Amino acid sequence: MLKQNAWKSLIGASLVILAACGSAETTVPPENTSLEPSPADVEPTLSGDSTEAPILIASPTIHHPIPNPDPGMASVYGYIKWNREGVPDLGLLMCEHIELMVGCDGGGPEFSSWTELDGMYSILNIPPGTYNLVVESVDGDEWFFVPAGQDPDDIAIVVAADQILRLPDYYMAMYEMVLIYPGEGERIDDPRPTFEWDPYSSATYYNITIAQLDGSLVASGEGLKTTQFTPETDLPNCEYGWQVEAYNDQGIKIAKHKGYSPFIIYGQPSSC
Repeated sequence: MLKQNAWKSLIGASLVILAACGSAETTVPPENTSLEPSPADVEPTLSGDSTEAPILIASPTIHHPIPNPDPGMASVYGYIKWNREGVPDLGLLMCEHIELMVGCDGGGPEFSSWTELDGMYSILNIPPGTYNLVVESVDGDEWFFVPAGQDPDDIAIVVAADQILRLPDYYMAMYEMVLIYPGEGERIDDPRPTFEWDPYSSATYYNITIAQLDGSLVASGEGLKTTQFTPETDLPNCEYGWQVEAYNDQGIKIAKHKGYSPFIIYGQPSSC
């Protein structure tokens, strides 16, 4: 896991997959979650006869864990998590457009940050506009887009002047699934092999996908309570890859295998 001092040197050199993109803003203030109402939120309301003393009804104000932005500017914050825990010391990069393997692309403002002990990050006092945000992987060799909403494909983060935007929690999945059978590159003379993987701590169920090398899905299983799976139909001679993902009891993905593990079916009467 990348530490803050390593993150600073990373910004000075390059961002591994995403090239470093210029000046950065990395201030993360202490969290304040008080819900006390401000005087402006307390309105007098008369109860019964108008001569009676007014009863004050408080309307709670949401206090963000970051300060208000400067006039005309905006701020963004959120949390990077794994399972139910915040993930600290991960670098983030934000700019108007991010092109993987290239970095910031578009000539606009560029910002960087990192996650604190509770997984919170913040990017303060940015000009209003549309941005992309990426977070590095735990091992520091990949970057992932942080979505603007519940749709993982919605990566356009729009902020307005004087706004504090709270982004949805982003849950990471560790590359810790261990696939047992078939092994990587193994040749199998069996049209319905029983796939097997190691159990993963904290996992409630597993999803498995089996696909041809061109991405065509040939078999899958969802909500599996065991660590084995046998396809319902025969697999013809072909090269395949398989992947297993682990989920907790809230349906949050917590682990997966890094990429599809390849294997080969041979000796069958038909081919893909």
